[in-house]
Amino acid sequence: MNVVAQSEATTIRRETAPGISAVRIVSPAYQELYLSLFPIPGENVSKMISRLAEALKACDAVIVRHEVFGSLSARAETIQALEGEFENVDWPITWVEGAAAAAVPVEGMHLFAIAGIPVETLYEDGRPIGRTFDDGDFRHCLLGDLRPTKLDVSKGEQSLEVFEQLERMLGAVNMDMSHVMRTWFFLEDLLAWYGTFNEVRNKFYGEKKMSNGFMPASTGIGGRNPGGGAIVAGAWAVSATGPHATVREIASPLQCSATNYGSAFSRAIVLESPGAKKIMVSGTASIDPDGRSVRIGDLAGQLETSFDVVKAILISEGFGFDDVSRATGYFKPGQDGSQCRSDLRWLGMPGLRVHADICRPELLFEIELDAVLSAPGNFRKA
Repeated sequence: MNVVAQSEATTIRRETAPGISAVRIVSPAYQELYLSLFPIPGENVSKMISRLAEALKACDAVIVRHEVFGSLSARAETIQALEGEFENVDWPITWVEGAAAAAVPVEGMHLFAIAGIPVETLYEDGRPIGRTFDDGDFRHCLLGDLRPTKLDVSKGEQSLEVFEQLERMLGAVNMDMSHVMRTWFFLEDLLAWYGTFNEVRNKFYGEKKMSNGFMPASTGIGGRNPGGGAIVAGAWAVSATGPHATVREIASPLQCSATNYGSAFSRAIVLESPGAKKIMVSGTASIDPDGRSVRIGDLAGQLETSFDVVKAILISEGFGFDDVSRATGYFKPGQDGSQCRSDLRWLGMPGLRVHADICRPELLFEIELDAVLSAPGNFRKA
């Protein structure tokens, strides 16, 4: 589906091709590009990166967020392919190895890129760890590949180091934890210490007294990382620079607050500006309004419940599945993920299928997504 501007100001374009989905927000001043790539049968990593480079070079876009789900053994080849296609790989790459590592080198990747706006890179110890830009409504800071350096301490201490690293990098660009509106946490051996992670997160957020009045939207999933630590993380922080730019939390119509059962995150966050409205929906699983897991042992039922919950969140803010710009369906190891891929396409969503542990042993599926709408009066849907 394409969205066509009533004026010549801005368009939102949705494009698909074999192995790639793209959503482009095109305005006179700049472009935003949301890409989801997944391997074409028989394709090697180098060919996949060539397709990525072609898509980015077509609009002269610069990567600001890059998330890869793939085998750790495929990382060196992927980085080499990136270095062969791009002059300088100076953005953070959050690499997560899920449960399908032995079956396919790279399950897929999500990218967010910008064209027409200056982008600055943040480094720590010579390693790119974030990128910042200002679109006239918000100043954005996207951090990735946040991981501990002290691997001989407990998993809880490693996660605390990552939170401190996050806060330190925000401070370097005159932001703080109150500006964080979205986080991603990938934990090795997730089910063994997710409770400990939540304790660390709750305590850290509590001490910071998140001054925006809400917790970030978030995803917590199992996965290994190249650093060999217990956790790798990413975050997205924003600071309003335009007079009509706002960030707010919204509740889930079909679920209770995650804080009710000890998890410090919001169900969804909305960013609004004169040009667009965006929503970021946290990792959402088959959990009822009382915080209990439902449809136990029933993959199709958990898919249905999760989609119903997400649909209700989207509808509450005027969005639909055809407005989604990025989606990831996570399947518990051993589950058949083929249904997710077909469901995502049937619902019109650009999405990836990933195999990884979910935060509760009885949960078989979780989905997270982002969506974008034009501001009222600026666009019409074709």
